[in-house]
Amino acid sequence: MIDTHAHVLLEYYDNIEQEIEKINKELTLVINSGFNDATNKEVVQIANNYDQFFATVGIHPNEVGDFELVKKLALDDKVLAIGETGLDYYRNPEQKDGQKEIFRKHLALAKRIKKPVVVHSRDAVADTITILKEYPDVRGIIHCFTGSLETAREYIRLGYKLGIGGVLTFHNAGLSNVIKEIELHNIVVETDCPYLAPVPHRGRKNYPQYVKFIYEKLAEIYEKPVDEIEQAIAANVRQLFDI
Repeated sequence: MIDTHAHVLLEYYDNIEQEIEKINKELTLVINSGFNDATNKEVVQIANNYDQFFATVGIHPNEVGDFELVKKLALDDKVLAIGETGLDYYRNPEQKDGQKEIFRKHLALAKRIKKPVVVHSRDAVADTITILKEYPDVRGIIHCFTGSLETAREYIRLGYKLGIGGVLTFHNAGLSNVIKEIELHNIVVETDCPYLAPVPHRGRKNYPQYVKFIYEKLAEIYEKPVDEIEQAIAANVRQLFDI
């Protein structure tokens, strides 16, 4: 199993070395995502200390950070992508122009160093798509995708894979109806831990190990064995990140 978007960080987990030992027993690979200066440094350090961990570095649209640090850390061999970056109009709608500017900087960096991006988009689909179209050579993941089938197909046309997390298991989310219309090669799986724990742990702290519940839900939707889903997702991840 692979978790393509986690936040295994000291601020969320008390005994992080112990947690990583547990994770390594169950998962093949974890991509740990930074979102500000402190977490960008931490995910790179963890990735260099543990073979099964990789990192992404970026500045979340609701965070502040040193973009020069992002540029420096992005060159590390264990950093697979730029992000999480993007637009979030839910929390800070008055900061749209600033968010767009830093989002474009991340995309330009991804283009220059030929690495994918991890895109956060909340209440900002139209602007996200408009900006992604400005960088047709960049590929990546739409993190925590929960949108419509039309939106999913637009992202896929732009060359992006959909990051599917715990929301897929929520009974009232309706995401299953979208995903069953999407071919499996367009999907990767993520937890976004410690947030968005899947059923049966909804509402509690999330862990990378809980990614298994998302794989099980995908197996149900696609009517395939879980191990076949795992193999397909692993192929998608390795193709996207060239690992």
